[in-house]
Amino acid sequence: MKLSTKIILPIILISALLILLNGCSGTVPDDSPGYTPGSITGRIMVPEDCSDCLTGGQCFPPRGINDDIPDHWVAAEDAIVTVVPHATLTDEDGYYTLTNVEPGVYYVITATYKNLVLKDVVEPDGVEAGETYEAGTANCYSTALGLYVEYLWDMEVDAGDIESMVEAYIETDKFTELVDTVCCIIEDCDNITNYCCLVECDEPE
Repeated sequence: MKLSTKIILPIILISALLILLNGCSGTVPDDSPGYTPGSITGRIMVPEDCSDCLTGGQCFPPRGINDDIPDHWVAAEDAIVTVVPHATLTDEDGYYTLTNVEPGVYYVITATYKNLVLKDVVEPDGVEAGETYEAGTANCYSTALGLYVEYLWDMEVDAGDIESMVEAYIETDKFTELVDTVCCIIEDCDNITNYCCLVECDEPE
């Protein structure tokens, strides 16, 4: 059955009116983010030679206290660095830049190089609109911290509570032991994500 002109004509007119109104209102496409993005820069270094707990428990010093790197750590070229949903590769000197990152705190940066995994954390004041956050060089300390923050996210801890929990946890002996364990895993060129229960038990299962 053919539609009559009385039915078709109003449909055409309404459709044309909607198109005209959308064009005049300057509708923003769905892919405009609604915020001014920031960016994250940092560096990924890895042990040059892997052996069984090469550090003997003496880990790469915490970022912010001493950014020196051990003599046997070298730049990781073409390491995959991610902050979901962003990803990039490191250059020949191990540096990376993640762009168009939404402002926020406690993003966990994950770097994968061959079988190695290192992590870092964007801490307060975090990524700010239009600004660049300097993450420094990922190390054993930052990797342990990243694992703990990821654990808190998985436990659905409120973002506002993470800061106080992190501040308390890093002062404990358990966190020191976690850093040592993570350092041994990294120096052994093993993948820390293979060890479930690492944060809860502070030791490989």
